[in-house]
Amino acid sequence: MPPRNACAPAVAWSGQRFLVAFEQPCDQMRGVFPTSPPADVVALWLGSDGTASSAPFTIANRAGAESAPAVAVLPGKGMVLAWRDETSGNSIHMTPSPTAPLRLRRHP
Repeated sequence: MPPRNACAPAVAWSGQRFLVAFEQPCDQMRGVFPTSPPADVVALWLGSDGTASSAPFTIANRAGAESAPAVAVLPGKGMVLAWRDETSGNSIHMTPSPTAPLRLRRHP
């Protein structure tokens, strides 16, 4: 399960297991405790019964805060993760899930 200092979970079902992405430590804590480190986006896999089937792994850990993770299932069983990055202003980044490469198709 995500650690106690995590927040902003995003979940998607792959058809076999859940991918849960979250902020760690919670970026909202910086408003209360200004010396808190900036948040990173971390994820883990959960089995269909809700038990962890992987250890937490880092998705994004740049110098600024990464927050507001989002997870989406793509056609063909792929997944994509997106998050807000404050390293050099505000921007949105995305990556395919570690076990399901993103495949782009050209439409006529």
